[in-house]
Amino acid sequence: MQTFQQKNLLKKSEKIEVKTGSEYLLDSCIWIGYFTGDTPKTKEIIESDQNNNFTSILTIFELMVKMKNMKMPKIIIENMTDIIENNSTLLTLDKDIVKNASENTKKHNLFAMDSLLYSTAESKGLIFVTADKHFSKTPKTNII
Repeated sequence: MQTFQQKNLLKKSEKIEVKTGSEYLLDSCIWIGYFTGDTPKTKEIIESDQNNNFTSILTIFELMVKMKNMKMPKIIIENMTDIIENNSTLLTLDKDIVKNASENTKKHNLFAMDSLLYSTAESKGLIFVTADKHFSKTPKTNII
Protein backbone atom coordinates (compact mmCIF):
# COMPACT_ATOMS: atom_id res chain seq x y z
CA MET A 1 0.00 0.00 0.00
CA GLN A 2 2.92 2.36 0.60
CA THR A 3 3.81 2.31 -3.11
CA PHE A 4 0.21 3.08 -3.99
CA GLN A 5 0.11 6.09 -1.68
CA GLN A 6 3.29 7.45 -3.20
CA LYS A 7 1.87 7.50 -6.71
CA ASN A 8 0.67 10.88 -7.86
CA LEU A 9 -2.60 10.06 -9.59
CA LEU A 10 -4.25 13.46 -9.44
CA LYS A 11 -3.05 16.97 -10.06
CA LYS A 12 -3.48 19.35 -7.17
CA SER A 13 -6.86 21.02 -7.43
CA GLU A 14 -8.52 24.16 -6.21
CA LYS A 15 -10.27 24.18 -2.87
CA ILE A 16 -14.01 24.62 -2.58
CA GLU A 17 -16.26 24.80 0.40
CA VAL A 18 -18.16 21.58 0.87
CA LYS A 19 -21.31 21.87 2.90
CA THR A 20 -22.08 19.15 5.37
CA GLY A 21 -25.47 17.51 5.23
CA SER A 22 -25.44 17.39 1.44
CA GLU A 23 -26.08 14.60 -1.01
CA TYR A 24 -23.18 13.92 -3.37
CA LEU A 25 -22.40 11.67 -6.29
CA LEU A 26 -18.66 11.03 -6.01
CA ASP A 27 -16.59 10.71 -9.17
CA SER A 28 -13.76 8.15 -9.48
CA CYS A 29 -11.11 10.85 -9.06
CA ILE A 30 -12.61 11.67 -5.65
CA TRP A 31 -12.23 8.05 -4.55
CA ILE A 32 -8.71 7.82 -5.97
CA GLY A 33 -7.79 11.04 -4.16
CA TYR A 34 -9.21 9.55 -0.97
CA PHE A 35 -7.24 6.31 -1.28
CA THR A 36 -3.97 8.01 -2.19
CA GLY A 37 -4.33 10.91 0.23
CA ASP A 38 -3.53 13.29 -2.64
CA THR A 39 -6.78 15.22 -2.21
CA PRO A 40 -7.32 15.82 1.52
CA LYS A 41 -10.77 17.40 1.04
CA THR A 42 -12.08 13.99 -0.05
CA LYS A 43 -11.66 12.63 3.48
CA GLU A 44 -13.98 15.31 4.85
CA ILE A 45 -16.62 14.50 2.24
CA ILE A 46 -16.43 10.71 2.45
CA GLU A 47 -16.07 10.32 6.21
CA SER A 48 -18.66 12.90 7.27
CA ASP A 49 -21.65 11.37 9.04
CA GLN A 50 -23.72 14.33 7.85
CA ASN A 51 -23.30 13.71 4.11
CA ASN A 52 -25.26 11.23 2.07
CA ASN A 53 -22.79 9.96 -0.52
CA PHE A 54 -23.58 8.05 -3.69
CA THR A 55 -21.33 6.37 -6.23
CA SER A 56 -22.17 5.17 -9.72
CA ILE A 57 -21.42 1.57 -10.53
CA LEU A 58 -19.47 3.06 -13.46
CA THR A 59 -17.10 4.62 -10.95
CA ILE A 60 -16.33 1.17 -9.57
CA PHE A 61 -15.55 0.09 -13.15
CA GLU A 62 -13.26 3.10 -13.74
CA LEU A 63 -11.44 2.56 -10.46
CA MET A 64 -10.91 -1.15 -11.12
CA VAL A 65 -9.55 -0.52 -14.62
CA LYS A 66 -7.17 2.21 -13.40
CA MET A 67 -5.87 0.10 -10.51
CA LYS A 68 -5.42 -2.99 -12.70
CA ASN A 69 -3.48 -0.89 -15.19
CA MET A 70 -1.25 0.20 -12.30
CA LYS A 71 -0.67 -3.48 -11.47
CA MET A 72 -2.41 -3.08 -8.11
CA PRO A 73 -2.89 -6.42 -6.31
CA LYS A 74 -6.39 -7.84 -6.64
CA ILE A 75 -6.91 -7.88 -2.86
CA ILE A 76 -6.25 -4.14 -2.61
CA ILE A 77 -8.68 -3.43 -5.45
CA GLU A 78 -11.30 -5.56 -3.68
CA ASN A 79 -10.68 -3.68 -0.43
CA MET A 80 -11.12 -0.37 -2.23
CA THR A 81 -14.43 -1.41 -3.73
CA ASP A 82 -15.57 -2.65 -0.31
CA ILE A 83 -14.71 0.75 1.19
CA ILE A 84 -16.69 2.49 -1.55
CA GLU A 85 -19.69 0.26 -0.96
CA ASN A 86 -19.49 0.80 2.83
CA ASN A 87 -19.23 4.58 2.53
CA SER A 88 -21.73 5.33 -0.21
CA THR A 89 -24.85 4.04 -1.90
CA LEU A 90 -24.23 2.47 -5.30
CA LEU A 91 -26.37 3.70 -8.18
CA THR A 92 -26.99 1.96 -11.49
CA LEU A 93 -28.04 3.31 -14.87
CA ASP A 94 -31.50 3.30 -16.34
CA LYS A 95 -32.98 4.32 -19.68
CA ASP A 96 -33.76 7.89 -18.55
CA ILE A 97 -30.18 8.46 -17.36
CA VAL A 98 -28.81 7.13 -20.66
CA LYS A 99 -31.20 9.34 -22.65
CA ASN A 100 -30.24 12.40 -20.59
CA ALA A 101 -26.54 11.53 -20.95
CA SER A 102 -26.85 11.42 -24.73
CA GLU A 103 -28.15 15.00 -24.60
CA ASN A 104 -25.59 16.15 -22.00
CA THR A 105 -22.70 14.84 -24.09
CA LYS A 106 -23.24 17.60 -26.64
CA LYS A 107 -24.77 20.19 -24.30
CA HIS A 108 -21.80 20.15 -21.89
CA ASN A 109 -19.12 18.83 -24.27
CA LEU A 110 -18.52 15.67 -22.21
CA PHE A 111 -17.14 12.27 -23.10
CA ALA A 112 -19.66 9.43 -22.95
CA MET A 113 -18.57 8.02 -19.57
CA ASP A 114 -18.39 11.48 -18.01
CA SER A 115 -21.82 12.32 -19.34
CA LEU A 116 -23.26 9.10 -17.90
CA LEU A 117 -21.79 9.90 -14.48
CA TYR A 118 -22.90 13.52 -14.51
CA SER A 119 -26.38 12.59 -15.77
CA THR A 120 -26.74 10.05 -12.96
CA ALA A 121 -26.16 12.83 -10.43
CA GLU A 122 -28.49 15.15 -12.29
CA SER A 123 -31.30 12.57 -12.49
CA LYS A 124 -31.11 11.88 -8.74
CA GLY A 125 -30.86 15.56 -7.75
CA LEU A 126 -27.35 15.08 -6.35
CA ILE A 127 -24.37 17.41 -6.35
CA PHE A 128 -21.67 15.96 -8.60
CA VAL A 129 -18.26 16.05 -6.87
CA THR A 130 -15.16 15.66 -9.02
CA ALA A 131 -11.60 16.89 -9.46
CA ASP A 132 -11.90 17.01 -13.26
CA LYS A 133 -11.82 20.58 -14.51
CA HIS A 134 -13.75 19.78 -17.69
CA PHE A 135 -16.92 19.73 -15.56
CA SER A 136 -16.44 23.41 -14.71
CA LYS A 137 -19.51 24.50 -16.70
CA THR A 138 -21.93 21.81 -15.52
CA PRO A 139 -24.55 22.92 -13.00
CA LYS A 140 -24.64 21.45 -9.50
CA THR A 141 -21.00 20.36 -9.72
CA ASN A 142 -18.31 20.89 -7.09
CA ILE A 143 -14.75 20.69 -8.34
CA ILE A 144 -12.21 20.11 -5.59
